[in-house]
Amino acid sequence: MPILVNIDDVVEVSCPSPLPDRLLEEKEHKYRLKEYISRLSPTLREVVLLSLVEEMTDREIALVLGIPIGTVKSRKNRGLLKFKQYYLQ
Repeated sequence: MPILVNIDDVVEVSCPSPLPDRLLEEKEHKYRLKEYISRLSPTLREVVLLSLVEEMTDREIALVLGIPIGTVKSRKNRGLLKFKQYYLQ
């Protein structure tokens, strides 16, 4: 005997693994982000990476790098602005 299912009860089934085109998009996006980060000067790059990747506070970054917190804020701001410019090109 066939099982009858109410169409309103059907839940969308998600694919357990991403589709190949989605994987390619993600890989290309990650590559571009790495490229943009690599374009930053070393002093800007280290502050941006410590902030975004390591999730360190400005104070923690200042302590680790041995620089004033104002310098950290300035470098982070300049680095993020440059990153944004690269991203929007």
